[in-house]
Amino acid sequence: MTASSAACETRIHVSVQRVGMHDAPGKGHVAAGLLVGRDTVLVPNPPAELLDTERPLEVLVIPTPLDQAQPVERLGIEALLGFGAQEGKEGITFAVIRLAGNSRYPSTLRAGDSREVNKALRKRTGMWKELHRLGLIDDENIKDGPRDDVWQELPGYDRKMRAYRTRIYGGRRGGDCDICQLIVWPCEPPEL
Repeated sequence: MTASSAACETRIHVSVQRVGMHDAPGKGHVAAGLLVGRDTVLVPNPPAELLDTERPLEVLVIPTPLDQAQPVERLGIEALLGFGAQEGKEGITFAVIRLAGNSRYPSTLRAGDSREVNKALRKRTGMWKELHRLGLIDDENIKDGPRDDVWQELPGYDRKMRAYRTRIYGGRRGGDCDICQLIVWPCEPPEL
């Protein structure tokens, strides 16, 4: 891989978020996860807040670098399951989230030896490091979520993308609506 292709490579971040944090997504971040299927997220070593049933959560799937060709997804949570070696929240070593819809992005966890994966999922600490050692993820630091600059850029990106997807038709001169503009986007995507 050349330096220029590495600079353009897309990295998918998965952030479990408090609902309603559009303007401050970094502050809404509860835990990082791995997309393991179109509708499933694995959260290694989940914090207690993730398992708090009083707090509504959603999942952000964030491709970086941010651009309109690869949109950020906000997906609801259909079910959240905690697994562990012991009873109670303190014994939870990983969580599995079933999303309310499918992500357009592929799994961020590579296939591996199921026995080794099961051993890794039973570790109380260092699970991210173990998944990296097994070659199932590229970088164990993905556990920290996106870099600060991505969190800072995300609210403006969200606003631009919402404006791009929202079109008001009607009141045009001549009173007719051109059906072609309803089928094909009438303009170029916004500059980000």
